[in-house]
Amino acid sequence: MELLKSAISSVLPLVANRIIEHLEYPFMARCNIRALESATRELQAIKEDVKTEITNAQWENSAPSNQAREWLSQVEAIENEATEIQHKYQQLCRCVWNISPNFYAIYKISRSAAKKQVEVKNLCDKKATIEVIIQMPPPLAHEMPASSSISPNFREALHYVKDDVHGIIGIWGMGGVGKTHLLKQINNELSNGLAFNCVVFVTCSKECYEEKVQNEIIDNLRLDKNGTMKQKQSTIYNFLRERSFVILLDDLWNRVDLETIGIPDPLRTIGTCRRKVVLTTRSTEVCGQMEVKKRIRVDVLNEDDAWSLFKEKVTACGNYQFRPTDTKICIGCCKGIGWIAISSYYYR
Repeated sequence: MELLKSAISSVLPLVANRIIEHLEYPFMARCNIRALESATRELQAIKEDVKTEITNAQWENSAPSNQAREWLSQVEAIENEATEIQHKYQQLCRCVWNISPNFYAIYKISRSAAKKQVEVKNLCDKKATIEVIIQMPPPLAHEMPASSSISPNFREALHYVKDDVHGIIGIWGMGGVGKTHLLKQINNELSNGLAFNCVVFVTCSKECYEEKVQNEIIDNLRLDKNGTMKQKQSTIYNFLRERSFVILLDDLWNRVDLETIGIPDPLRTIGTCRRKVVLTTRSTEVCGQMEVKKRIRVDVLNEDDAWSLFKEKVTACGNYQFRPTDTKICIGCCKGIGWIAISSYYYR
């Protein structure tokens, strides 16, 4: 009997406390909602700091960890749940003194707010235990031999390559005006930077098809060459989907299906990943077939650029005294056939 009394005396306070706690919920609704709002604002501030850290890290050859991705996903979910609780409370409290006559409904909302506040605070504390940024391997990119002269379209093209809007960029113009030279300059500029994890240069030429592009990408990225075309598609896709990349397709004469190749879609900035394809072609129709978002036309050089380019290349090979007649002859040649004549002379 004494044992029973002792058990009852120890249990009763716990039961009483639980009953009191539940009875308080309807009267503590406003307090619990405000506490939830405050905790949610704190969580949102921490979330923005994490996102800023991730954004800054992409320029330092780093990437968000899986823990950080999962934490951000949990934050988004709990923010939505907290907003829903606050909305329900506002819908109920449309009476005098902001007190709802529906005590059971306000009880449930108050209890939900109190429990959600604890979850929000736990998520705030969890941030201190996760590693937000992980170091990525060195960028997969290779510099290519190219003239040091800057193409007139270089800055414009590089601007669109680095923005967050244009996924597919088309560089077009007649043969010999410097499209390949411009693409090599872009390749070399990005290879020296940290904006992209991998930069892949593919020479397409006539009769280009998806498997040819696949094989060049796989060779560049040193991926598994074995398997069917479908398996290669999966190999490329799985490698690129969590990375920032640029695929440079040079001298494209016909449409190739990027999805069949394995290039992830959509092509733009997704979260912290930049996805870009830059192609060169002689035909604006190919730009249309490839659904190019930004077209850059490369024309023959103007007189000043042609003469400056010629002088740079000639004097690079030794001292040369220019005669008055040289100017007209050289400008005529350089304007008409762009970079080909100069490059051929320079690299012979």
